[in-house]
Amino acid sequence: MALTPEDVVKKEFSKPKGFGRSGYDEIQVDDFLDEIVVELRRLNAENDTLSDKLDDCRRGQGGAESDATMAGQTATRGAAAVPALTPVAGGQGSSDADKAEIERLKAELAKARETSSTSQQPVKNDGSGSDALNKQVGDLTSERDAAKEAAETARREAATAQSELEAARKRVSELENELRSTKNQQQSDAAALAAPSDNGANAGAGDAAGVLALAQRLHDQHVKDGENERDRLLSEAKAHHEKVVGEANSKSEELLSSAKKRHDELVTTGQKQHDDLVSKGQKQHDDLVSKGQKQHDDLVRTGTEKSTSLVSEAEERRKGILADLETRRTSLTGEIDRLKGFETDYRSNLKGYLSEQLRKLDEKETQSPADKRQ
Repeated sequence: MALTPEDVVKKEFSKPKGFGRSGYDEIQVDDFLDEIVVELRRLNAENDTLSDKLDDCRRGQGGAESDATMAGQTATRGAAAVPALTPVAGGQGSSDADKAEIERLKAELAKARETSSTSQQPVKNDGSGSDALNKQVGDLTSERDAAKEAAETARREAATAQSELEAARKRVSELENELRSTKNQQQSDAAALAAPSDNGANAGAGDAAGVLALAQRLHDQHVKDGENERDRLLSEAKAHHEKVVGEANSKSEELLSSAKKRHDELVTTGQKQHDDLVSKGQKQHDDLVSKGQKQHDDLVRTGTEKSTSLVSEAEERRKGILADLETRRTSLTGEIDRLKGFETDYRSNLKGYLSEQLRKLDEKETQSPADKRQ
């Protein structure tokens, strides 16, 4: 199935699958480029075939001008070739140059993909470059359609010129037939005049000679007029044909030059956009790496500061707790010493009290028998 400009304009690619990948699916882009290459090869082959037909037509027309009998066959072959005329500049060399250019672009695209996949640089695709390329492809498609219309116009003009040439040749053939018939008629008239009776032969000899001279002059005049008319019609047809063919060739060369220039501009623009996208992706990659490194340093510094602060705070709390515990131990030790002194005093006081009570009991017991005796 032939690839149309609408197919190129309306072609859409899906996004690649996977986290962190941007752009278009490489497989779909490669398949579409292969379709474009096949279509370009087909068009180049068709152009080469039509160019060969045009050369055959021109060679056939050159031979027809020298032989009026072969005019019909040559004109038929030319008429069959001219309507399919597609002007081609450069022939096979242009086709080879286009193929080489396509191969070079594919190699550069593969190299760019390899570089992008090797560096693993995330490139943000905002769609602006794709829209611009689609617009440029649409413009190039419009120019190609205009070139096709101009080529069709040139074909129609060439066909018109061919038909006019055919009409001129037909007119020349009619004039030649008319001249031959006139010549035959004059010869028959001269023979009739030259065959009178023997009695009037001498009397009409002078009149017959005058009539023959007049007929010869008329014949020569008709032949000369016919040849002049034939030469004029042939020269006019040839000049018009050469004019139409020259205009078609110049228009073809102009369109091909414009298309080549447009192609170079598109290639330059695409390369520039590719470089801009790569540079933008590299810049974004560097910015993200710098930002991540900065955030990493900030987090490490903040963590170190917080760790130092927590360690210092814990040390201060440990020292405070130890000081508090030391204070409490000192206080408890003093309290213990005080309690121990109190116990000692209490024991000694209790002991003295008990001793005093025992002494009193002893004294009371010793005094009781005496009281009883009294």
